[in-house]
Amino acid sequence: MLPRMAARMAAHNWHIQFQMDGRELHTRESLLGALPCALIVEHIGKFFEPVSVDHLGFQALLRLIDGGRCWVKLSGAYMMSKSGPPLYEDIGVWAKALVAHATERMLWGTGRIRCRPRRQCRTTRDYSTCRATGRRIMLRGGAYWSTTPQCSMDSER
Repeated sequence: MLPRMAARMAAHNWHIQFQMDGRELHTRESLLGALPCALIVEHIGKFFEPVSVDHLGFQALLRLIDGGRCWVKLSGAYMMSKSGPPLYEDIGVWAKALVAHATERMLWGTGRIRCRPRRQCRTTRDYSTCRATGRRIMLRGGAYWSTTPQCSMDSER
């Protein structure tokens, strides 16, 4: 069903926002990588238990990103973190690795209706290597929703 729906979405230049337990992402990698439309993986991959960046699921996420049609939303750390706010250090390991791997494929977002933007933004900047990178990620999130992925801020590294 997903491939058929993705084909319909691709015809309209729409994207799929996807989430699952990231520890199992490698079992769906071939399916997700073959989809003809853009894919946004929610919540920093949504790994429900702490995993290393060498974990099969995390490595699958990196390969999906490298495929050119996958973006990752840097949001929802509060759902998976054992260390908690304000920096969510345990989840920050994954976020920092993703930002270092492909800054241009990261999006800022929030799943919290009543979030405090300053707190979330500060955390997003902490995941990046510098303040300017964090700002680009945040701006790209807004640019993504109003344009196609190819027209977002990918060229402004």
